[in-house]
Amino acid sequence: MLSPSGHGQAWNGGRAEIQHQPRREASDQVRRRGVTKHATAGALVFACFPVRQWKLGLIEHPRLDRWMAPGGHVEDHECQAQAALREVEEETGLRVRLLEAPTPGLPSGFPSTHARVPLPWWIIEQQVPADNHLSEPHVHIDHQYVAVVEDPEPACVPEHPFAWYGPDELDGLRMFEDTRLLAKALLSCIGDLIEGRYAGSPLLQAFAAASN
Repeated sequence: MLSPSGHGQAWNGGRAEIQHQPRREASDQVRRRGVTKHATAGALVFACFPVRQWKLGLIEHPRLDRWMAPGGHVEDHECQAQAALREVEEETGLRVRLLEAPTPGLPSGFPSTHARVPLPWWIIEQQVPADNHLSEPHVHIDHQYVAVVEDPEPACVPEHPFAWYGPDELDGLRMFEDTRLLAKALLSCIGDLIEGRYAGSPLLQAFAAASN
């Protein structure tokens, strides 16, 4: 289980610079009513190859024809972190550990019967077209985690084509631009993130301030 600070810690479920949206625009988007919203979860998965070269693992989505981070819908019996771990294992064959974003600890005496769910690094609301879950346009509330794996070889057969890519290979891939931007930013500082050094990159400076 994670320490309250979350510095460089990992959770395994029991077993380019980012530009922020203007506050009003983001709030208005979240407040929209009359639209079906589904909780989804996934992870940007990283592995360290020889000579300290970090790479990102991506699946090739058969329906969307894009290289994507693994993820999918949250089932009724699981929290978002459990869903992210399950989806990653199903789609890539990898058993990963989640790196939790920095978060305040719980106060002393907090009930032991209440479990704190590991936080994703981002929660993104996005409009999606009809899919195999709903036959009309709807919204995904996507909980985006960051994960690492010690062994880059899948432990079981993945559901989708899967491959590792370095930062100089991303521009040539068929990817959605939001994934590409997050991947480039994280690849520039994933080593610092794992070690809990949040002040070494513009992406992480906000987390450095939050963790002090």
